[in-house]
Amino acid sequence: MSRMPSKSGVVDIHGREYWTVARRVADFRKKLKASDGWAILTEIRTSTPDVVVVHASIVDPGGRVVATGHAEEFRASSKINRTSAVENAETSAIGRALAAAGWAGSGEYASADEVELAKQNDPEAMVTKAGIDYQDFVKAVKAAKRGGTPEKMDVQTLTKAIAWYKERQVEATK
Repeated sequence: MSRMPSKSGVVDIHGREYWTVARRVADFRKKLKASDGWAILTEIRTSTPDVVVVHASIVDPGGRVVATGHAEEFRASSKINRTSAVENAETSAIGRALAAAGWAGSGEYASADEVELAKQNDPEAMVTKAGIDYQDFVKAVKAAKRGGTPEKMDVQTLTKAIAWYKERQVEATK
C-alpha cells in the first residue's frame, strides 16, 4: 500500500485510487474560479474540547448553495487532531462538499484520509482513542440499541455512537 500522494494528487490505498482534497480543489478552481464568483465556504458548527464539526458549502456565482459537506473530528483520536482537529475537519468537509458537487475525481466520496483512517482503526481503537473505556461503551451501546455492536458498525455510525456516548457522560455529571 502506498500512502504518499503522487504529484498528480492521487493516492493508492489497497489498490484503489483516491483523489486528495487538494487535487479536487485545484481541479475545481481551474474550471470554476473565485474571480467568477464561485466559492468554497466553511463554518465551524461545533468546537468543544472533545470534538469539532465543520460544514462546507460550494456556492455558485448567484449565491446558491450547490452542495454541502460535513466532517467531524475527535481531538483525542490522533496526535495530529490534538493540535489540528479544526483543519482536518475543514479539509474533510470541503472534500465531501466537492464530492457532492460532482468533484470526487475517482468517484469516491470519502477523502483518501478518511479511507485510510477507517482501514487503520478498528472499533476498539477508535473508542479508546476517544478516551472511552471500551467495555463500558459496548454495554451502553447494546443497552441503548444504537446500531448493534461496535464491530458491526460502519465508521460513520461508530463515530456518531462515540459522540452520543460522550454527550451521555457529560449529562450524567450534571
